[in-house]
Formats: sequence, structure tokens, C-alpha cells
Amino acid sequence: MKIKKLPQNIVSVLAAGEVVERPYSVVKELVENAIDAKADKIIIEIENGGKTLIKVEDNGIWIEKDDLPLTIQDHATSKIEKIEDIYNLHSFGFRWEALSSISQVSKFKIISKTSQQDIAYMLETFPWTDKTKITATSTNFEHGTMVFVQDLFFNIPVRWKFLKSAQTEFKYIQELVTNFAIKNFDISFKLIHNKKTIKEYEKTNSLLERIKQIYPKDWENNYLFIEHNDSIYQVNAIIWKSILKFNSSMIKIFVNQRPVKDRIIQKAIMQAYSRWLEPWMYPFAIVFLDIKPDLVDVNIHPRKEEVKFVDPNSVYQLINNLVSEKINEWNENKLEKMTNYVNFQKFANKEKKANNIDWEKIQQVQWKKLDLQYNQSIFVEDKQIENEDIKIIWQIFDSYILFQKWEDFFIVDQHAVAERIIFEKMRKEYKKDDISLLSVPLTFSINEKIDEKLQKLQEIWFDIDYFWEKKVIVYAIPKVLEKYNIDISALLNSLLFSNIEDINIDKMLEQTLATKSCKAAIKANHKLSSFEMLQLIKDWIKYIDGFFVCQHGRPSVVKLTKQDIDSFFDRK
Repeated sequence: MKIKKLPQNIVSVLAAGEVVERPYSVVKELVENAIDAKADKIIIEIENGGKTLIKVEDNGIWIEKDDLPLTIQDHATSKIEKIEDIYNLHSFGFRWEALSSISQVSKFKIISKTSQQDIAYMLETFPWTDKTKITATSTNFEHGTMVFVQDLFFNIPVRWKFLKSAQTEFKYIQELVTNFAIKNFDISFKLIHNKKTIKEYEKTNSLLERIKQIYPKDWENNYLFIEHNDSIYQVNAIIWKSILKFNSSMIKIFVNQRPVKDRIIQKAIMQAYSRWLEPWMYPFAIVFLDIKPDLVDVNIHPRKEEVKFVDPNSVYQLINNLVSEKINEWNENKLEKMTNYVNFQKFANKEKKANNIDWEKIQQVQWKKLDLQYNQSIFVEDKQIENEDIKIIWQIFDSYILFQKWEDFFIVDQHAVAERIIFEKMRKEYKKDDISLLSVPLTFSINEKIDEKLQKLQEIWFDIDYFWEKKVIVYAIPKVLEKYNIDISALLNSLLFSNIEDINIDKMLEQTLATKSCKAAIKANHKLSSFEMLQLIKDWIKYIDGFFVCQHGRPSVVKLTKQDIDSFFDRK
């Protein structure tokens, strides 16, 4: 077969398929155009999940009559003049460059009206031809632009077949509009589906006001705010104290105002929350990262839904540190616990009448009285919580404890929980600036320069520096390590030869626990008495209430509600 050059109409349709994947893609491009046009009012009207009609109206900068034909020309833009401009864009993209693709796979028309004219002009395309027509028309808006996209993929039946149901396609669009509304709180958004208004957000003066419009108002008291600004990065974020059993859509990430799906930032957030999360759980987090345009590439994805950082490790470390510090700061300064599960306050009103228990006092005692010693047994009898409604059911396989608390049923990995109790107590004892001098300094051989790693170790209060060209010397260690019978050389070797992102306080304490000569008193395959089981559960509630994973991120506690168990047997 001979090689032939494809006709331009086929080339255009194939190229359009790279940009326009589904109705969501069209809405994304059109709303970004409206925002770039400095609109402060955007109306999105959808029919049949976007398959039949997508209409986006904005009151932004209009398009002159003579420029209308250029809106659907390949590679026509108002943003690019020289090659360097591609890497210094501060907007969503090239104004109108996506319309060329959209017009190739739909019945398309665009209406625009300037503030100086009494009439608007409409550009209409004709499917299967290169013909267009511009006509004068009347409109009911002062100025701005309306884009109509009808019968998407009418000329690509294969692509049409791969679309989901109208309801599913609209769900994608609804989430997209929410993302735009979050960032652009100074713009009003209205979303209409099948002639019915679904969402309407009036423009506000602050991000918090917009968040209140979108999410339940009773969440407001649970928000934690993060602000950071340096010569390279600016970060603003809102995270939620409690853990939500939603999917990852509750994590919203914006890079240079663009909503994106970024694995690096999401991983940094998830890692910061890792000690609080059950498997398959996600936190609520909205993160805005602004970075110099030349340090991020927004053009690696056909639909610009992903970005690539010049220094991804720095981005990961920054986000992880900021979120971790905020969570730990809140955790240390508040008496209430980060938990949606074993929540004492939830049952307070019910039990106060029956048992006259001062739950608030108990919770304070549980939080403040951290008297567990690592060189002693894990069990410390505590009279303060004898009245807890805990019913030990049994120990199975000499490794797991089954117990009931109120109407919840728990399965506990005894070894993982015992280690976690020690780990969290260790974290409480760690204090910056509190170091112990080594009687004999330690030296280590290295194969290369490790400036960054030495700096990270110094930040977590090791007195460590270069000794010779291929040697480092350690003069002092964090005091929290002094009380444990551990191999400091093994600990430092592990840290020095680990990845740079693994050198932090938590990783150091994990390694300390791993290299302790006397680990947690309770191990798997260790038979416990009823008293020992009860005391371990009390210690879990007292020291690590809300933790459902061990410090390594593996599940340590599984909870089933009565409703969960009822559902196993088709009971309502």
C-alpha cells in the first residue's frame, strides 16, 4: 500500500479527538476561555449530559466581528507571539485555540457582542464543509460571548458510543464547575441541566465564603488554614481536621489557578494524613500552589489536566511538610481527637444520664496523662477509664483482639497497636533543640557528596557534618533517642542511605522503633489474658484514639458498625 497524505478534514477530526474526549472536555475549554476573558459571570447550560447541547455564556471581553472567523482556525491565539511565550503563560491557555477542535466534532456556533454595539454577530459552521457564515443577531446580554456546541461527536459514531450515560457525563461536568468555582470565588457561576438550575454560586469576596457556599456550613469549625510564601512557591490550602470516607475527589489541587490531577501533590497530602487514615479513606484538602511559570510545564497533557514540575521532590516536600505541621500543631494544641469513629462526645449525652460520667474530664485525662514508659510493660492500669463500655469478646489466632464498644465491633492487630502506642508516645517526647552529646563521636564512610541529606538530619537535630571528603561525623543526637537501647550507627546508616524524602522526624522514629533491642511487649502469636486485652484496648483509646493504621501505613484496627453487620444478613 502506498503512503498517502490524509485530507485536511480527516486530520482535523483526528486532532480534535485528542483534545475533546467527552462533554466535560468541552465545558472545561469554554469555561477557561471565559475566565481568561475576565468574565465575572458565567452560565453553563447542559442538555442530556452535554451530548445534545453545551452552551457557555460569559460577560467577559468580547470578540470583534472581524476576528470571529479566527476563533475556529487552527493555532489561532491571542496569547503567543514568540516561542518563549509558551513557557511563561499566566492564563489557562491560548485564548480560543480549543474552539477549532470543538467545531470539528459538533454543530457549532459562537455569538459575541461588544459593549459599543447594539447588535451581536454570530459565526456558524456547517458540518462536513469548510464553510462558515457570519450574521447579525439580537441578544439579551449587554456584552460578552456565547458558545453553542450541539450534537457532540455526531460525525464520529465510535466516539459517541464510548460516552457514558447522561447522568454520569453530567457528574463529571458538575465536579468540574465546582473546581472552577472554588478557585474563582470572585466569579458567579450558574449550572443548568435539562432546563433545571443545579448549582448557583454568587461571587464572593473570599475563598472561605465560596467554600461555605459549596460544602456543608457545619464544616466551617473544622477547617485548618495553611499559608506559605517564599521566592519560588506560594501555597494556600484548606484542610479538614476530621477524616472523610469519600473518594479522592475530596482532594482539590490547583497549580497556577488551573485545577489539575497531580500525583505528587496528592501523595504528599496522603502521606501527611497517613497515620490517621483507614485504608481506602481520603481526607478533605484544597491546595493552591502558585509557582513561576518557567518551573512548571502545563503542556504535557492534551487537555492540560496534568502538570510537570522541574523539581518535583521540592514540591512534594513542601506540601507534605506544610500539611503535616498543621495537622500535628492542631493535634498537640487541642484536647479533642482527630476521629470520626470512637468519638466520646458522640455518646456523652446518652451516657451522662445513665452513669453520670464526666466525659469531658475523661477525655482531658486521656489526652494529657501520657505516662507510659517504654522500658516497662505496655500495660499501665488506669482507674480513670474503668467505666468505659468496652466488652472484650475474644482473642483469635493469638494475634487479634475482638471487642465491642457501644454499637461498634472492632478487630485489633495487637502487635501493630502496641507498636503504634509506643511510636506516638515517642513523638510526644521529641523536642527540638533538645540534644544529647555522644561520649564518643561516630564516623561514617560515604561514597558521594550528601549535602541535602546532612542538612535534613541537622533539621531534625542531629549534630552531623563532613569530617573528611568521604567521611561524616556525628557529635550529638536528639535526646529522645538517648533513653532507648538502640544501635545509633544502624539508625544513622539507615537514614543516610535512604531517599531524601524519607529523612524526617517520623521516619527517624520509625527506624528507632525498628532498631530497638526491646520492642513492644505484645507481639503476634502471643496469648493474652482478659485483663491484658482490656488494658491494651484502653491504651489504644487513651493514646492513639483515631489511628486505624500502624506507623507503616498498614491497617491495625478494623471497625464494623451494627449497620454494617446487619447489612451482611440483609437486615435493614
